[in-house]
Amino acid sequence: MVVHRPLPEPERMAPPHELRGLTNFGYTALFGRDGPGAFELWRLPAAGAQLVFAEPRDGPPRLFASGPLPRAQRLLPSRGPIRAAGIELRPAATSLLLGGIAASIQGQPAVPLAELWGQAALELTHRLGRAPPGARPAILFEALEQRMRREPPANVLVVAAVELIETTAGTMRMDRIAERIGVTTRHLLRLFDRHVGCSPKQVARLARFARLRSHLAGSAAIDWAGLAAELGYADQSHLIADFRRLLGETPEQFLSRPLQQRALDLGWLIRLQLGAKPSPELVQPAAFAGASCRSSWENCSR
Repeated sequence: MVVHRPLPEPERMAPPHELRGLTNFGYTALFGRDGPGAFELWRLPAAGAQLVFAEPRDGPPRLFASGPLPRAQRLLPSRGPIRAAGIELRPAATSLLLGGIAASIQGQPAVPLAELWGQAALELTHRLGRAPPGARPAILFEALEQRMRREPPANVLVVAAVELIETTAGTMRMDRIAERIGVTTRHLLRLFDRHVGCSPKQVARLARFARLRSHLAGSAAIDWAGLAAELGYADQSHLIADFRRLLGETPEQFLSRPLQQRALDLGWLIRLQLGAKPSPELVQPAAFAGASCRSSWENCSR
């Protein structure tokens, strides 16, 4: 009889004062299962990027940026727990992480940080590897803060637009957002392409989903109609349609699968079975499928 011992609960921490407007939280966690059997690691849809240091039991440590994701993306199967530390960035901070066009990493779940930061990423990887797990989020925050000091500040128009989207639960029209911040709709789209990596409409959809994550992570039965109204969806069918677009299945189908609920609130999905094929609607975009996705993940260790 195989016994899977419970893994310790993730630790979630607030960012330092200097980064509170640009990051949501840091965390350290042990994803997977302690015992035989493989699982899949997925990143949930999100308008903001993540900076992640991962130590798989069956491979070398990896330091990578996970870009804004309009849909859920699978990294790779693993045959043992993955110890991870990470930071979730707010949408307007993506270009500061990259020092370039945010849209260049949209839809990519694991871009080796060395491709973006060069030698600094390699030095950071060694420092993280020597540090105890509980100290790693603080090291990532420190590295991000140092990086941001060398980059132009976050675009104030983008910060204001994202705040409007989030405070209105994604219900404000794009032309009204542009009018409120004093730009044309076309200029607003260009700003989001450069600094966020997602369109304002995508940010609105993903902001609602981010609020939904904590409800999915709970154990109580969910009142989908009431939750739809609370989160700013037009109705329950709107919530279900958006959910299917983002994850390729309905909420009930999603929650019926064996998975680790405790990873959801950190932006990750752990599927504990590999036997069933994923929904045909939830497949990798051609540019990131198969060998390309595998190469990106493996290159994070180099």
